[in-house]
Amino acid sequence: MQQPRFVCLVLSEPYIRSHFAQVKQYANVIEKRLDDSWCSMERILEENRKNERLCREYGCEMILIRENYLEELLEQIGRRFPIRNR
Repeated sequence: MQQPRFVCLVLSEPYIRSHFAQVKQYANVIEKRLDDSWCSMERILEENRKNERLCREYGCEMILIRENYLEELLEQIGRRFPIRNR
């Protein structure tokens, strides 16, 4: 059995600026936040810059979404985790 791998999902600044309403709309899908009043564009930009910097600094795997969330995510996952015939 393979060990789990950590992959950090980072959104580019242009992506966040162009899709902020969607980012905010889906912000609590995984974390189930009850209060997202803190969720501003500047805060999301700041968090993503920090996450990208830390991934690069510590050599963590990262998926950077630049334009099309679903397309880029599926393409990157497919490259990193190819399906093998068993």
